[in-house]
Amino acid sequence: MPEMVAEYVRDVNAKRPHDGRSMKSISLDYLTGYVSDPFHSFEGGRNRPLFKGNMRRNITMRNHYYGPGQGATPASQAYYAQGGRQYEWQSSASPLRVKVPYAGMASDRPIFGTNMIDEAHAHQLPHWGSMLWQTPEFAFLGHRFFDQAKLYDNVILGKQDSATEFYERGAAWKFMHTALAWKTASNNSDRLYSRAEVMDFITFDFETFYDLWYAATPGFLNPPANIMIGGEIDQRSAVFAGAARFGPCQFTDIGVHCHDFFSGYWLSALHAANKIGFIDALKAASPKVKAVIEWLLAMHRKRMIGRVKDGLLINASGSDYLTSYWTEAEIRAAGGDVSKLHQTFAAVQAARPAPSWDTYTNEGQTYDRDGQAMDQLLAGPAIIKDLGMTGTDIDQAVTIAEARFQEKLTAETAKGPGQAGSTWFKYHQVTNNRPYKP
Repeated sequence: MPEMVAEYVRDVNAKRPHDGRSMKSISLDYLTGYVSDPFHSFEGGRNRPLFKGNMRRNITMRNHYYGPGQGATPASQAYYAQGGRQYEWQSSASPLRVKVPYAGMASDRPIFGTNMIDEAHAHQLPHWGSMLWQTPEFAFLGHRFFDQAKLYDNVILGKQDSATEFYERGAAWKFMHTALAWKTASNNSDRLYSRAEVMDFITFDFETFYDLWYAATPGFLNPPANIMIGGEIDQRSAVFAGAARFGPCQFTDIGVHCHDFFSGYWLSALHAANKIGFIDALKAASPKVKAVIEWLLAMHRKRMIGRVKDGLLINASGSDYLTSYWTEAEIRAAGGDVSKLHQTFAAVQAARPAPSWDTYTNEGQTYDRDGQAMDQLLAGPAIIKDLGMTGTDIDQAVTIAEARFQEKLTAETAKGPGQAGSTWFKYHQVTNNRPYKP
């Protein structure tokens, strides 16, 4: 949710401090900037969702954020974004537009795709405007942003060649788009998906994931005892085993690890989806979908509560938002035997502690951990609780996280209005906070 929209949702009477302008007016202008974008994707001269009537339509974007796209894509499956003339005034008319840093977004040259946003950055969600002001115009574009993310890969979790989408931010954004498309759906509009179409898309996706990666052997439900095959570390086996102990994770050259703000995005998406009733809709969709969404929630509980309660001092792995659980060297030393690796957050913390919860070391230097990853960690336990989960471990984690947050808030506030936020909360966002309950 854009910062100014989140401020308005929290307090409908909020005003911008320096000039007293209402946050409602600012939010309306911001979301209208999206809606006024001349780069809606058209097909056959019509501004109509690309997957309407066939949620598994086999098309993929050509000429996008990363370049020309896959050249081997057959013409029948290649989608070229179509729209009207690109006007000279569009850049100045929408100054808040996300710019593509190297691909050359200029008002007087061709551009492909709505704002050229790739799936990893597909967090443009104007649907909130339709929910706030009861008009479909915001949802019209929101469903097109949903299309654009799907044009990169028309899946959330059920990817044929990857078991790790539950860790990826692109999948988190597509899940959020799906939830908001469901909330703003219509059976009557040609420019919006219906709820049946949205549920068809995600039911197929989650059931595919269930069969491919969840209930398979090995799989998330049946993790392996050894994660080496033929003397090499098997990426999928490592993820299945790591997830059973630590929640969302990936295996790369830094071993089995968590990208903290990727996981934070997923938790935010799950929390928002729950608030609008989408989680309940998923639980009622089918037994397999119910199992997958409950597993996703359990994964985030495992990671968030375990990390805050028992592993907040785990040293970061090169960046403040990367946390390694099993290094490649540790896995090889254990011969891939999972029982010989760290089993808990506390064990990882004991093996490689940071100097303090708010710092980490890298190549002999100490850095602070201020950033969205830490903001999400300090907000996370309260979000888990607000999702309806209960337990003394959750209550303990909430207390710990709140104490850390207040520690920093007190220290920054004491600096006065001129310096507050200069050393911590430098990147803090409204939506990376504990649930707001006026």
